[in-house]
Amino acid sequence: MTDFSEDDLREVLADRSSRADGWSVPVDVIVREGERLRRRRRLAAGAAFVAVTVSVGGAVTVARGVTAPLPSPAAGRPAFAPALDAEPPDRWVSKAGVMSLIHGERGTLPGGRDVVFVPTSTNTTMVMHCSDPRAWVVTATTRYAWTEEELRALGRSAAESPAPRERGGKTREGASLEIGRCGGPQSDYVEWQYDTLSAGLDWTGRRQSVKVWIFPSGVSIRADEPGLRGKCPGSDGPPRTCDGSYLIDIGSPERSADSLVDALGPAAGTWTLGVYEGRTSARSAG
Repeated sequence: MTDFSEDDLREVLADRSSRADGWSVPVDVIVREGERLRRRRRLAAGAAFVAVTVSVGGAVTVARGVTAPLPSPAAGRPAFAPALDAEPPDRWVSKAGVMSLIHGERGTLPGGRDVVFVPTSTNTTMVMHCSDPRAWVVTATTRYAWTEEELRALGRSAAESPAPRERGGKTREGASLEIGRCGGPQSDYVEWQYDTLSAGLDWTGRRQSVKVWIFPSGVSIRADEPGLRGKCPGSDGPPRTCDGSYLIDIGSPERSADSLVDALGPAAGTWTLGVYEGRTSARSAG
């Protein structure tokens, strides 16, 4: 169903009216322009996300793609904006094209959730919408451990592997921890895209699980990277804090994130998450 805010419709109507020389503007024209406006805003949106890849051995790599921090929340603003009533849309348009929903979830409280699905291809995208676009989203997954032989079979080099390498050429299976806002300055969603390298050979046709936590926008959250224990040695937690920020342990994110949920307590608000693929398939069982 087409969904526009009052501001969207006012903007389109004002623009069209100024160019219509006094003539009324047909409703279908307003709807088309509204859809075009929403597409432009969505394509321009840049959700600020910091990805931290952690191997079992403890090596840390901060991924590219970090955008400028968003302004601080206004004083007195609630932890979440009014609730979302919508379910994840059945279709999603990404850089890979039009994608179909294979699994959807909806939550009403901040906390941990295991998102379980069975993909039928590596062309997979996850999209989360939040009633407060500035809410914090923390995700934890496990990366596939590639061998040099497997990468060569794909026509790729070992340097392209998303996971750190051990001696002998085998990459180490590791945890991928991501911390960021649910939306950007002009969007109410965040998007994760998988491909053959990031998904791995055990992705298609098998049960996959992504751990997701949602936290209020008014707190500060960051990864507990090496060196912070020396900087804030008195904070043992969980949850640990440093310089006013709650820390998510990169080695065991579930323990620190779950403890933060308990420490913060419940807050009003909702979120939806959809898992999409580049070709139509049946929804996976939850």
